[in-house]
Amino acid sequence: MTAMDRKSLAGLLTLGLLASGRTPLFSDTNAMPAPGIRKDLVLANRLMKRGEYSEAMDYLTGVLIRDPGNGIAREQIYQISQLMTANAAVYEQILPRPLAENERSEAVELAYQSLRKTSPQLLERRLQDAARCEKKKFYLLACQNYLSMLSQPGLELETKYRIERRLRSSSQKVDAKIQALREDARAVYREAFTLMNLGDWDSSVDEWRKYADMRPSDAEVRKLLTIPESVTVIRFKDRLSGGYAALEAGQSDKAASLFEEALRSNPNSVEAEKGLEQARKKADDLKKSKKVMQLLATAEDFLHRGKKTLAVQVLSQALKENPNDERALAMIQSVMESAGSVKTVIVTRPAPAPRAVASLPAEALGQLASAEDSGKAETHYQKGLVYYSLRNYREAFNEFKLAVRYDPNSRKLTQALQRVQSDLQFEDKK
Repeated sequence: MTAMDRKSLAGLLTLGLLASGRTPLFSDTNAMPAPGIRKDLVLANRLMKRGEYSEAMDYLTGVLIRDPGNGIAREQIYQISQLMTANAAVYEQILPRPLAENERSEAVELAYQSLRKTSPQLLERRLQDAARCEKKKFYLLACQNYLSMLSQPGLELETKYRIERRLRSSSQKVDAKIQALREDARAVYREAFTLMNLGDWDSSVDEWRKYADMRPSDAEVRKLLTIPESVTVIRFKDRLSGGYAALEAGQSDKAASLFEEALRSNPNSVEAEKGLEQARKKADDLKKSKKVMQLLATAEDFLHRGKKTLAVQVLSQALKENPNDERALAMIQSVMESAGSVKTVIVTRPAPAPRAVASLPAEALGQLASAEDSGKAETHYQKGLVYYSLRNYREAFNEFKLAVRYDPNSRKLTQALQRVQSDLQFEDKK
């Protein structure tokens, strides 16, 4: 499928959405578009005036892919859609050849993505996948499919309620399975399932791996750990743990490489960012240490040859690299004493005096307060997990709400709160 074919069909599908009123016609028509987008809009307008709708659609669809909310492009597309309604022959210009099914699906999803919506065809495929899982009595995998669908953008309320209803039905089957497990396995399975429901996929995968070690015969959980979402998390965690192991072993370059790979899998990982910072600092310290060793060796050579002035200059360079290097400090003291410039030179570094919390800078106090708030947020989150696992959605909501209040920037907490809000809304509709 060529780029022009893909853009053309995406534009055609966009037309259908706009003309049917299923998406807003304008977003911000007064916003000044970027230079590249402005040029495409001007070209599209000229082509429209000449009646070359297919070529105009290529430019307009390209604009929407880069800027889905562009009101000017939407208005022009709507104008073309009105002309197309009266002239069906234009469709043949936009679709110069029959499209294969996979090409059609690709273009459908492209068009919906450009409008921040989810393709009905994609949702239908996921629903069919979930139905097949239910038929095999793989209700856990069915729940994973439903949760994935609920995270898609632009779901209509009726569609969302339909998915929620099927999710609730499969969840009840999973709860029945949990009750039949041994007590030790039951606790791990319930924790993993609760975390999965609340969108904490990283922590959920950790628990599923624990459970898989305890019950390797559970084919459904083994299957769950092979889906792309799980593989991505597992790869990330393996890189993360490998990075810290390399850091402990003094292999800072290897550690930095592993942390960089982990960040490519999960760019928002604070742990990987901290690990990478530590690895780079250790690598930098190692380079400085090697340089200091070389300078000390050069200084010793100068001293053996009686060139004390040059030795002191080299030792000064070493201290610039590492002001606390004991050997460099001792050598300088020895040179100065032997030269008779001072009778006694005592090199000491006074220990820093302890400071009261009240004397800490505002930034440090803010960090302490932030750490305290994060701890409180985690406490309420853990309480919410317990209530949620017991299907006490009201109490879970209260705990998650408190957690978000203490840490409003945590994606994990906001996802949990949104999930339990959906559960409560579903309960109210029943």
